Amino acid sequence: MHQKPLCYLVCLITAMLWGCAGTPPSRFYGLSPMPPLESSPFEETRSLTVGVTRLTLPDFLDKPQIATRLGPNEIRYDEFNRWAEPLKDNLSRVLAENLSVLLGPDRVLVSANAGALLSDYQVWVEVIQFEAGPGGDFSLTAQWSLFRQEGKKVLIRKRFNILEQAGGSDYVAMVAAGSRAVAALSREIAGAIRAMHQESALLDVHPPGQDGAKSRF
Repeated sequence: MHQKPLCYLVCLITAMLWGCAGTPPSRFYGLSPMPPLESSPFEETRSLTVGVTRLTLPDFLDKPQIATRLGPNEIRYDEFNRWAEPLKDNLSRVLAENLSVLLGPDRVLVSANAGALLSDYQVWVEVIQFEAGPGGDFSLTAQWSLFRQEGKKVLIRKRFNILEQAGGSDYVAMVAAGSRAVAALSREIAGAIRAMHQESALLDVHPPGQDGAKSRF
């Protein structure tokens, strides 16, 4: 009479152990920054500090699982292939590291702290799309803005879009393509900062009214 419940219990435990043994281990990934440049990135005697003060993600990307867009209205989240840290933190840090590579070390601050807000330029990035396609190619769409005066004066606001070829559909290739996409965004932002700063330096040497130059600041 008591053998049936015992048999059921043994079968249940066996099934649970079999299920655990058959579950694949999770793998974790992170975006990587650009490698250092061989030459000096930005030779500028005037002081320059940049604050990466805001980066936002849509809710559908703010998840630990890596997202793959299967179609216009379908997204797959992989339970066993995940970001090693919150994607927002990973993107912010890699963007700041890339800007440091492109503009020079000790010029870039991260987060909306007092130092970043009082920097010469503040960078805001609104990520709209950051996901792989079914073939592994990685898409990044973002709206980025460059501010001065503690985020009160907009200098530039641009939309950035890139589809980075992955060369494979595995997650290592996907994330590497995502890193290259962030590097391309970083180069665009750094180029704008460099142009703005050099123009500002020229205006300091030749103020408006002396040579007809007009400041955009």
